[in-house]
Amino acid sequence: MKNLPILILTLLALGALTVMAKGRRDAAASEDIRKADYIYLEALRAKSQGQHDAAYSLLERAAELNGDDKDVGVELSIYLLKLSQTDSAQLDRSMQLLRDYNEANPSDLYYGSRYAMLSEQLLNRDEAVRTWERLHTYYPDRLEVTYRYANALGQGGTDADRDRAIAVYDSVEVAEGMSIPLSSKKIQLYFSLQDTASILGEVDRLRAASPKNVDYQIFSGDVYAMFGLNDQAKAFYDSACVTDPSYGLAYYSRAQFYKSLGDSAAFNREVFQALQQKDLDVETKLGILRSYIQAVSYTHLRAHETRGNLV
Repeated sequence: MKNLPILILTLLALGALTVMAKGRRDAAASEDIRKADYIYLEALRAKSQGQHDAAYSLLERAAELNGDDKDVGVELSIYLLKLSQTDSAQLDRSMQLLRDYNEANPSDLYYGSRYAMLSEQLLNRDEAVRTWERLHTYYPDRLEVTYRYANALGQGGTDADRDRAIAVYDSVEVAEGMSIPLSSKKIQLYFSLQDTASILGEVDRLRAASPKNVDYQIFSGDVYAMFGLNDQAKAFYDSACVTDPSYGLAYYSRAQFYKSLGDSAAFNREVFQALQQKDLDVETKLGILRSYIQAVSYTHLRAHETRGNLV
């Protein structure tokens, strides 16, 4: 019992030493953080002046002093990405720093988009989908994010992912209305699902939404022709020409249809009708004419080769 006070005093002394040591460590850590902040600002200044080697060195030092600073990490990741062209380890480190930043700042649209696009380029589909989905949650009204999210879902993955992508496009349609670009994206997904009925149904919905829209009729003709439904396709092209007789694109689209059928006489007739329309600008007409000349030249070349083989 006589030794008990001595033991207590010893424990108290050890406790005091531990607190003092922790205080010194905390003070040292605070000093490192302060230095890292200063160095980080110097790195940004060097970067703004185009002194990128100095900026990179400063960022590395700041990261060494305070590896928890996500702002330092994301700036450093940019330089590491440039160096990663010859070093895969640098690429891994860059992506990890960028990921860490985004996990700490999930609503950052710029760096979130950057990370998602880099993940796509590196074929890390799951990470791209996860990041775009999160950004879509924060920015449901940013169409560029919505389209990116749907596109990431539709690239590879399962049929369920493609169904989710179609649902995302449907949500855009509710907000923005129907359009050929939007329907084209859905049709690509239906095609990968081998769902012909939904493809044809999509173009039928377009025409039903705006029966007098000539572009919808032409688009319907193109899609139906793709599946060899030539009678229906021709009916759509004819309807487009009747709906707007001055619309040169309608005639040219019908000309391309006849060309696919091997009907050169009808192809020639439709091309010249298209060129006569006043609504077509000069650049478009020149494009049609170039396409026509190429088609005719190819036909003559094939005919010449055939005669040569017969001789």
